[in-house]
Amino acid sequence: MMAPHCFFTSFNKAYLPQALLLAESLRHVYGDKVHLVAVLVDEMKDEDVLYFQSFSRTILASELGIPDFRSWIFGLDVVEAATAVKPFALSHLLTQYRQVTYLDPDTYLYSPLAEIEATDSAFDAVVTPHQLHPQTEKWLVDSTEIESMRYGVFNLGFLSVRGSEGGRAIADWWARRCYSYCVVDFAQGLFTDQKLFDLAPALFPGLKILRHPGYNLATWNLRERRVAFLPGEGATVDGQPLRFCHFTKATHIGNEAMERMISDESAFFQELFYSYVARLRGRQVQVAGLNTDWAYGRYRGGPNISAEVRKAFRQRGESRFAIENPFEAQEAVERMIAV
Repeated sequence: MMAPHCFFTSFNKAYLPQALLLAESLRHVYGDKVHLVAVLVDEMKDEDVLYFQSFSRTILASELGIPDFRSWIFGLDVVEAATAVKPFALSHLLTQYRQVTYLDPDTYLYSPLAEIEATDSAFDAVVTPHQLHPQTEKWLVDSTEIESMRYGVFNLGFLSVRGSEGGRAIADWWARRCYSYCVVDFAQGLFTDQKLFDLAPALFPGLKILRHPGYNLATWNLRERRVAFLPGEGATVDGQPLRFCHFTKATHIGNEAMERMISDESAFFQELFYSYVARLRGRQVQVAGLNTDWAYGRYRGGPNISAEVRKAFRQRGESRFAIENPFEAQEAVERMIAV
């Protein structure tokens, strides 16, 4: 019998502190029996296992059955790789769970995702848009609507899919597209896995666009949402329960974005942000002994692999798969891309 619901997240070891906070928030909301699977886009050594005990289980990206895995991931940087493996993990988990929900490691839950768990809600998959309302000021149009056209209308830091025929079809389509097109290439209209999903509502009638303001609260939508704390109700967004925040770049970069976008109506977001940052620092101390060098970031025993080399290797198409493990074949890679 299939289990009802599973959450998963995808990251490399450098993002483990954020993923641990996500696990903490899920346990706080759902209790200790919640299923959170860590998809590690990295390699794990025996001494690393102790850092991953907060997850129900950890699956290595190399275990997902992605064809020609090492030659494929060699052509991707760390962000492209962490997003490209998501649909493969989704397809794998849909064989074991009736519903699978992806959350970025830098998201944090505050209340149950009741809208996607309702048994009377008919959908194959659910996504949330970056924005819910049109802007009127030009600088806000530029920094929200135009940015969404550049990076993707939907925020794929969250996606929930059911194990229906339509849900599995979405996962399969997404995996096939990510295998070939999950890159940052603005000239080609591509931004990792996210821009690809702009097409999904036209292709799949079972895809639901969830417009609940409490999902994916983040710096980029602060100007359109009222964020407040109400006694007896907790954190709210436009009067509805805050489900989760997306704390992208919770550093000085995120702080600068928040200061630029925040208004009097969304001022409570500051408390959420700074509380998250404080917790994140604690988790960073907790994993200070972990080697966070990305396993796929350099040749074995050699130099880092540049973005230019990755792109040139990827552009060799099917011929690149002749090198089974390019991480151990620097000279062969250099000869191939020099042709």
